[in-house]
Amino acid sequence: MSEHLENAPRLLTAGEVAAVFRVADATVNRWARQGRVRCVRTPSGGQRFDADEIRRLFGEQTGGQS
Repeated sequence: MSEHLENAPRLLTAGEVAAVFRVADATVNRWARQGRVRCVRTPSGGQRFDADEIRRLFGEQTGGQS
């Protein structure tokens, strides 16, 4: 089972993504609703964002300087 966990994607909260882009949590939630960034829903209804995708998007935003 630990083998599966090692390969599992790192998931970030909206707050963590907001800190990366220096925007409000609400902005990240809006991006998710608009489909600009993909998220997965937790059983409790929260959103989580794939860290690798966020790094890629941040690199695009900063001209590849992540």
